[in-house]
Amino acid sequence: MYSLEYEMKLRTSRGRSREALEQLFNIPEENSLVKIADRSNMQKLPIIIILNGAGAVGKDTFVDGFTDVASTNSRVSRVMRLSTVDLVYTAVNMVLLMEDIREDGDHVRASIQKSVKEKDDPWRQFMNDVKMAWSRYCDGPRQYIMNRVIDIVKTNRFIEYIFIYSRESPEINSFVELFNNAGFLVTTLFMYGRKNAEDWQNDCDSQVADGKVHYDYQIGNTGTLEDLNAEAVEYYKKLSTIYESEYYDNWIYSETE
Repeated sequence: MYSLEYEMKLRTSRGRSREALEQLFNIPEENSLVKIADRSNMQKLPIIIILNGAGAVGKDTFVDGFTDVASTNSRVSRVMRLSTVDLVYTAVNMVLLMEDIREDGDHVRASIQKSVKEKDDPWRQFMNDVKMAWSRYCDGPRQYIMNRVIDIVKTNRFIEYIFIYSRESPEINSFVELFNNAGFLVTTLFMYGRKNAEDWQNDCDSQVADGKVHYDYQIGNTGTLEDLNAEAVEYYKKLSTIYESEYYDNWIYSETE
């Protein structure tokens, strides 16, 4: 099995920080902002947030708000988002191109484009089917995310938070185990409210709340955009408290400048 720990030359001065996650929402703020001594040749591992929620629940909007507050007073973004279906879009674009050679290509392509624009159930089912085939064939989605995280840590020392969008329970639990064992602090986040599992029929969105994942935190998108942005700010404060505290002490030797 591919060794994430070996590849990243992981070093930690106190070992795993999973116990910090148990205290994440209980640390008195006035006692937790204890800066760790500077280590010029090392960098902190980013915190990984596994984000789940039905389609159209507002995940991107929430992460946008989180990114804005996390990157305040900074010339660079402190946040990265990854999706296990990113490369599936490439395959879908290939399908659209192939329709050009069919006699009924214009009609078929227009039908597909309408489905894509609306992100309806047939479209979401198609995307899920392609992803599942990719997963069965070579564990592609998981390998893709793992390699992207390695690349981010190796090349961008400014990233402090990585959001991984994932909706299948086995995949989410696999990510938690994989990155936690590699020394990352991993937390799970579930969003609900604007759209929920019962609003969809496709195999992916309809199963997001199957009860097979323990979520450390849940956010309800049931109000205004301002309400959701306020939730993003509050969530950032909770994570930044632990990232800057004495409890979080996961480091690797940095090869970046």
